[in-house]
Amino acid sequence: MRVLHLWTKANVACGVSRVLKCLLETETDIELFFYFENGDNANYFKQYNNVYFFKGKYFLTKLFELLTFCIKNQIDIIHSHHRYYDLLAYLLNKLLKNVKTVTTVHYHSYDKKLLSYKANMLIAVSDEIKRMLIKNYKIKEEKIITLYNPVDNIVKEITIDPVELKKKLLIEENKTIVGYIGRFDYSVKYLNIITKAIPKILELNKNIIFLFIGNGIDRIRLLNETLSFKENIKIIDSIQHIGDYYNIIDVLISPSPIEPFGLTVIEAGLFSKPVIVNVNGAFKNYLADGKTAIFFNNSDDLVVKLLNLISNNELMSELGSKLNQYITINHSLEKYIKILREIYLTLLLK
Repeated sequence: MRVLHLWTKANVACGVSRVLKCLLETETDIELFFYFENGDNANYFKQYNNVYFFKGKYFLTKLFELLTFCIKNQIDIIHSHHRYYDLLAYLLNKLLKNVKTVTTVHYHSYDKKLLSYKANMLIAVSDEIKRMLIKNYKIKEEKIITLYNPVDNIVKEITIDPVELKKKLLIEENKTIVGYIGRFDYSVKYLNIITKAIPKILELNKNIIFLFIGNGIDRIRLLNETLSFKENIKIIDSIQHIGDYYNIIDVLISPSPIEPFGLTVIEAGLFSKPVIVNVNGAFKNYLADGKTAIFFNNSDDLVVKLLNLISNNELMSELGSKLNQYITINHSLEKYIKILREIYLTLLLK
């Protein structure tokens, strides 16, 4: 079985890229190929001989490039991870009758209904995404399978002593570190919820350091909005060994109300770190407020919930432990690959 995965940019902070990295690094009886459009983590992926990068920039040149690749490598299934590639795969399916298509839907979307989600089968990363596909795109329920994103234990690899890392970041040992990991994109990640809460939080507790890790179009905006509190703010680029940073974070915030199921929350669970998540996101369908996470509603609510949490070490430990148990059961890479294999076999038998 030969499967070609298609995605946009191979970026360090990108959850989809990290899922594909998990697949790339795992031995399986499925022969996998990957196509990307470059990205800030491209050099890492380029060390593998089954990873390719588009030469063409335009839709038709990419279509021809993939057509040639699929014929040459006898691809059985095209697995897309973006609507753009879903459409490309749909056209390739028309040209190559024996090639099946599947698309994993990672994000909410509402437009381009005539051109979206044409694959033979769709994988929703959460029930929230599944409902979105049925409601917004009128996709038949039997065409959609829900499969939660996996997390690989390689994330837990530690390359630097936490005390040394804090020294490197100029963070005093007694400080509480509140982390955000992901894209710096206010329109999707709602970083303004955190930046609006920071002044009120620091007014009541100056012992907190906010650590932002990522890249994105709104980096300058984030710098400007936190400039007045620079002694309590650390903003660093996405890094390869993300486990080193989860290891020193005390609490992780996921502020987005439209998050389908953020990989950073799952990864934080691997480290038994407590998380504070937006109640309006998909997490409300999986996590339990006060048991596996703390839910907040807006910036003012975040202030109260965060300060209460970091003042209760017992609760922090209990939340982290229960989140770890949940992640271990529901998001193992082994379980993900087993179900993915079953999906591929079902496609080939159609």
